[in-house]
Amino acid sequence: MTLKTVTLITAIVNAVALVVSFLSFVINAREMFRGGFEVPMLSNLAPWAIGMLGDAMLVVFLFVLYARQERQ
Repeated sequence: MTLKTVTLITAIVNAVALVVSFLSFVINAREMFRGGFEVPMLSNLAPWAIGMLGDAMLVVFLFVLYARQERQ
């Protein structure tokens, strides 16, 4: 397996993890806000949002790395 293949597989797996994380975020947000909106509830959703941001940055980095390897 080449580095390009490993990079692409890792990027795809992380993209799937990002989608699952987003769906989990939406489901938990719906459950939390079902009874009404309260500001302290936002702190419970912050870890999901930070995790999704980290996943998104990793996916972008991996796809850019893959694209740069394609040019070489």
